[in-house]
Amino acid sequence: MWYGLCDCNSFYASCERLYRPDLAGKPVVVLSNNDGIIVALTQEAKAVGLKRGDALFKVRQTVEQHHVAVFSSNYPLYQDISDGVMATLKSLVGDVEQYSIDESFFKVEEASQAWCEDLHEKMVRYTGMPVAVGVGRTRTLAKAGENLYKHTKNAAILVTKELEEDVLKHTEIGDVWGIGWRNGPRLKELGIRTAWDLTRMDDFWIRKKLGIGGIKTVQELRGVPVIDISEPQRRSLASGISFGKAMTSKEELKEAASCHAMTLSEKLSQHHLEALTLTFMALTPMGTLALEHPTSYAPAIASGCRLIIDRIWRPGRYKGCRIWAVDLIPEGDIQLSLGEGEEQIDRLQKREKMTEVVQSLHRRYGRMGITIASTGIRQKADLMTQSQLSPRYTTRIDDIPEANANRIALTFRP
Repeated sequence: MWYGLCDCNSFYASCERLYRPDLAGKPVVVLSNNDGIIVALTQEAKAVGLKRGDALFKVRQTVEQHHVAVFSSNYPLYQDISDGVMATLKSLVGDVEQYSIDESFFKVEEASQAWCEDLHEKMVRYTGMPVAVGVGRTRTLAKAGENLYKHTKNAAILVTKELEEDVLKHTEIGDVWGIGWRNGPRLKELGIRTAWDLTRMDDFWIRKKLGIGGIKTVQELRGVPVIDISEPQRRSLASGISFGKAMTSKEELKEAASCHAMTLSEKLSQHHLEALTLTFMALTPMGTLALEHPTSYAPAIASGCRLIIDRIWRPGRYKGCRIWAVDLIPEGDIQLSLGEGEEQIDRLQKREKMTEVVQSLHRRYGRMGITIASTGIRQKADLMTQSQLSPRYTTRIDDIPEANANRIALTFRP
């Protein structure tokens, strides 16, 4: 059995390039909410000295000097492109284990270097996105190989048993999946500079320094598959944002809460969960509400937030808010009280069906295809500054790219 990984390079920035061929080979950066921090950038942007985490106002001179293309985060576009990439990968390899918005693991019975290169070529051709493919005896080895070769001309590698030592010796300890920026510097101080160095250490020492998670990482680096990335039971889900402009009225805050209620409802439905408790926070004021029944129903979440706001409201300038859904249980796992009967069951079942319909409409027409009235027809994006927002090419009908046939020269040959 082989474990593979397909990862999109500089995902957010590559999404912006997908419908802008004029940006090929040019530096591109994507900003965080409210256009404050660089959260994604291309290799060309890194080459001029920019890095993730840079505040835009501090690097404005570099951006202007090198004509860097700057974009606000366009989450609907990124999610839709991600869905297309994952669907394409699934059509080529079968079942996938999506690990993040831009990378997925998969399993194959047989693999070769030629097979990896063919998969890479098809993914690039079918999706238009730059991807890297790594395959190895474990997920960690596949990720190490993919990370090492992702910026090469043919970013596809089969990490065979014979190649493992070379890959591990060229993988810095901070780049090892499961080690990262927290443990990397500490291990370097102890003389562990590469993944290979770590595999040479005694298991007792590894457990003492890195715990059971470190032992699993090292076993994977040694070729023993032990890591399971199946999704654990989540304890909470949240939706929130800093506002581009401070809000001063209770109604504005309620509209903002309703926008987040829509997003939170979608997240709960995607994970097949329902919440027993809501927590709402706007700066210092914070309140919690125990729900009568567990729910992922957006109107119920919005109504609960409005009750909390009525309870905690005091005049002021509110610069952001956040909702947490906590005490999560599996979808449909509802316990009724003694006084409730068929009528209540019927009402809750109708809510579940309504939620399914709403999510299907969102997938087809975008999040504003249908919304709850208490949002005041706001979108979550309306709550923040997005001065460099690109069109939503795939989710908004008015933003579909247009081709001007008059500018296309065609040559026909007999």
